[in-house]
Amino acid sequence: MYCEEGNLVGYDERDLTRDVYRIGDYAVATGIAVPYALAARSQLGLGSADPDALRSAVCLAGWFSAAVFDREVPGVQASPGDLDESVLFLLVYGVEDDVLGAADLSAFQLVDLFRAGFVEGVSACDVGT
Repeated sequence: MYCEEGNLVGYDERDLTRDVYRIGDYAVATGIAVPYALAARSQLGLGSADPDALRSAVCLAGWFSAAVFDREVPGVQASPGDLDESVLFLLVYGVEDDVLGAADLSAFQLVDLFRAGFVEGVSACDVGT
């Protein structure tokens, strides 16, 4: 979750990240990338609390993952299967109401947004670039 009022990112370790970790560590990273993307949107003066913002944030999580895979993020290295973990996170958890349900998209539509960010870059993510 992202709280614009306090500019805070949070996640539910007990009831979400521990379960997600069963998929893999990068599934957790994908789940955490979404509220950070909402925070980035807020810093850009863009909305962070509507379905369009969530769609953009999923795309930005894909863009971040591309940067990880291209070794542009210092101290973070991808391993085989990490993208599979991202996809599984979106397929299994993305459609849950308390995760990304407000985006009102199917799991496959969420994967498509993630893929757009990964393949096309930030310009696909509706942040004005």
